[in-house]
Amino acid sequence: MSDPSPSSKMPEPKPVPTPKPNPLAMVIGTGMVVLHTRRYRRNLLFAVTLAMLLMVGVGSVVLGESLVRKPIAFAGFWGSCSALLLLVLCLAMYDLLRVRREHRKELRRLDDRLSEAMREARVKAAAERKFRGSNFSDNEPMPSTEEMRRWKADHEAAMNADGNSDVPDGEEGGSK
Repeated sequence: MSDPSPSSKMPEPKPVPTPKPNPLAMVIGTGMVVLHTRRYRRNLLFAVTLAMLLMVGVGSVVLGESLVRKPIAFAGFWGSCSALLLLVLCLAMYDLLRVRREHRKELRRLDDRLSEAMREARVKAAAERKFRGSNFSDNEPMPSTEEMRRWKADHEAAMNADGNSDVPDGEEGGSK
């Protein structure tokens, strides 16, 4: 008689059921991706516009006579064309609003960068005025780059004439 092992007494684990994907959630998620990505949004707008134009062409040229004889089919067909037209208009309006929003956001970002550059320029100008030893106000226009080079050269020439060179001993300013 064999002694039963402890592992044979344990019940087998039940497999964990995988939840079924919710089709509505998948459609909503896909729609969100399409609407928030410019390339997908424009492709959808193009496809819906093309479908609407094809339906109008087919309805007026190919199916024209048969639709006129059947009022319910006529109303359904042209109603679906109108629904596609409304969808195209809504997508176009949404695209317009998104582009304007993205443009405003980009303008704010560029404005922030410009403000930061102006702050840096003011700090640089104040440092240059301090370097020159002048007491000009911050409202004064910033000197041109050429003026700043000239002032720096004049300052270095004056320092070298006094023997107070900023170049350490043993190093020359020119190339060898």
